Amino acid sequence: QKLLEKVAAAIAQYRQKKGSLPPFKDYVSLSNQLNPEFLIPLIRLDAWQQPLAAIMVGTDTVRLESAGADGKFGSEDDIVLTRSFPR
Repeated sequence: QKLLEKVAAAIAQYRQKKGSLPPFKDYVSLSNQLNPEFLIPLIRLDAWQQPLAAIMVGTDTVRLESAGADGKFGSEDDIVLTRSFPR
């Protein structure tokens, strides 16, 4: 959860400085937009060393996801953070 909060804070900083959300198609492209200016160190893996996921939900909302301990998205132990970044 803390890793997702750090990424969300970096997105907020990006939005504040650049006036828009970073363009991305997946978590890797999102983290590339955030690092090194807003996200140091670069976060690509969750606490279980599995890749994170990021999805645009609407025009100003991002959903960040960790697959949790089982490493499978869509299961009960997923950690999800959905955050809006209004203009």
